[in-house]
Order: sequence, then C-alpha cells, then structure tokens
Amino acid sequence: METEMQARVEAWRQRFQLNGGEEGGLESALEAAVEIDDPSERIARAREEMRRRVMDDFGGDPALLEAVGRIELTSKEALKVLEEGKRAPEPEEFGSLEAIVAFDGTRPSFLLKEGAIDLESSLSTEQWKERLAPRLADLAGFASCVGRVEEGETAIGTAFLIAPTLAITNRHVAQWIADFDGETIQLHNQVFLDFGREHRGRAKYDRRAVRKILFAGPDRIVDPIDHGKLDLALLEVAPSQLPGELAERKLTLGMDLMAISSGRSLATVGYPGDWRRATPRGLRSEYEEVLAKLLDGDGGSKRFAPGECAGMLAPAAGNRPWTVRHDATTIQGNSGSPLLLLTRSGAMSVVGLHYGGQRRGERTNWAHLLAVCGDARVAPGAHDFRTALGEHGIAV
Repeated sequence: METEMQARVEAWRQRFQLNGGEEGGLESALEAAVEIDDPSERIARAREEMRRRVMDDFGGDPALLEAVGRIELTSKEALKVLEEGKRAPEPEEFGSLEAIVAFDGTRPSFLLKEGAIDLESSLSTEQWKERLAPRLADLAGFASCVGRVEEGETAIGTAFLIAPTLAITNRHVAQWIADFDGETIQLHNQVFLDFGREHRGRAKYDRRAVRKILFAGPDRIVDPIDHGKLDLALLEVAPSQLPGELAERKLTLGMDLMAISSGRSLATVGYPGDWRRATPRGLRSEYEEVLAKLLDGDGGSKRFAPGECAGMLAPAAGNRPWTVRHDATTIQGNSGSPLLLLTRSGAMSVVGLHYGGQRRGERTNWAHLLAVCGDARVAPGAHDFRTALGEHGIAV
C-alpha cells in the first residue's frame, strides 16, 4: 500500500476508533468536542438523520431512501475492510464513510435562522452543543458579517466584511463575477452581497451591490488546485442601510497566527453552493452526490460548521506554508468563508480564508492562514496583501 494511501487509511481508522486511541486531540480551545461512540451506533445515528432529511426536505424520495440504505451497508463493509487491513477501501467505501461522519453528529452543519445559529437544525453531539451554547451571541455577531455573493439571484460563493464596505472572498469566486485581463478587472452587472439567505428564515437581509473588485491574487485559479497561488480577492460593497451599529459591523483579521496545530477546534460560516460546477462528472461518486444533495437541500442557505484542524499543509518546493487543513462539513460552495478558532472566551477574529477541499476518502478542506499571506503580492499594482489592506484603511 502506498504511503499516501496508508496515511488516508490510518486517518479513517482513528476517526472511527479502530486503533483503540482517541479521535483527534481537542485538548486546547473546545477540547473533547467529539463524542466517541461505537462505530455501529454512529452508522445507525447517521442513517436515521439522513432518512429524516429525505423525509423533511425531499418528500420521502424513494431513490434517496434507497441510496441511504446503500450508504449504510457500504459503510459497514468499509469499516470491516479498515479493521482487517488486507486492502484499502474503494472510493465508494470511502464515500460512504464521508456521509456517515457528515450526519452522525461529530461534524454538524447548523443552519442560521433570523441571524441566530440553530443548534437543533443538525444532528450534533452533546459536547458540541455544550461548548457552543455559551458563545452563541458572539457567534451570531460573527455570522452577521458573512454574506452570499450573487450575480442576479444566482449564488456564487461567500464573502465576509472586514470593514463596513469591504469584504474578502476567493479569487476563484471573483472570477465568476468579473473578467480579469492582466491587471484589469471588469466587474459584471448585478453583483450583490446578501447577508440573509437563511433556510426558513430571512430570505434577503442587508443586500448590497458589489461596486468593485479592488485587488486579488495575481494568478488565475484553475483546476487542479495549486496551493502556491493566492486565492483571495477584496470587494468594495455599497454602504449598509441598516440602522446604527449594524451598518458598521465588521470582522477583525487575526494577522498574528503563523500556524495552527492539529486538534484545535475551529469553524466556518458560509453558503454551501453547487459543488457540481467545480467537480467534473467523472470524478464524482454516487455517495458524494447524495451527500451534496442532502446538505444542499435547503438551496445553499447560511450555515455554521464546526470541525477540527488537521494541521498545516506541507508546501511544495518554493511555496509558502500558508494552508491550514480542516474537516468542517462544508461542501465546495463554502468558497470564501471565514475560518475562526473556537475558544471559550475572548474576541473572535478571522484567522483563515476557506478556498477549497477534496473528499473521496480524504476529507480535507483548505484555508489560507491570513497571517502568512501578508507579504504575498496582489494585483492590480505591485503591493503586497498587507500594504494593499493598509491603503484601503485596514491596519494590520
């Protein structure tokens, strides 16, 4: 078995406690946020949660219910394969485990409603609920600064305010809403940032026109992902029409954290979108399709997803060590989401910018650690990220 596959298999053995050890290391921040259960109980719990989603959101679609049954059977076979260690799981077996983890409560994806995180909207371990509950007001304030990038009424990605009229998103999101010609950026018409788009909550909230893309990473972002490219863009948006302090809300950038250790609890806020736009049909699996459909059944609404840091990604030769890995349940439409560390107290700041991920047994998401991006070049101009922020009034 190749070294990469061995690491993948070992990671899944740890996630399902097949080594007799402990899953992850949530010893700092919100320690022990993952409840450890027998694997068969986790599968049963995930099955019932998936069936509930099918009944509530898809009218009991027989094909989806049948797919949930296949996921259950395949995941049991996958665990047997992991325990025996005679071969590596097949892609569909890895995919079934992805679905189990997304719905067994260990990596919940909570919906927002009327600006608040609904802890009952996703199956979750009691540990997550106990540790998130005392900070719900702070987390709601954080989430209020996160909006959905739209062209007309079409969801494109996520962005978050770092000043009352400035928002950060990914360069690859910006490429959907603007034409890049060298260092010239021409924004399309009818581009907006909407801070609502909640499931059975606020449809539109504080919707504002995007006026301009002020700067972005200098290189076009294409598949496959090149972790050496800066996948970041800064948007100028119209002022808010909300009253008082609501119009001035913004997030603080955490520009002093140069690395995040494995096991730290973190979270993203964003809008799962149509992952199929970025994933060729030949690279999809049946269970990925089911997973995406069940999580996106609310039409890409605003979600809060906690998870765990999987350490820093070792850079390729010549690249910066600026990518942190995490396993929050995102689905690829979360591009442009802010990444925050979950702590028991203190101010909340954005430490990272989520820019992508891969599944198919890997269960890895990637985010730029913003502190490491300070001297990276942005365009237009010859400025670095930190200097360009300063020119737009953001002192870091």
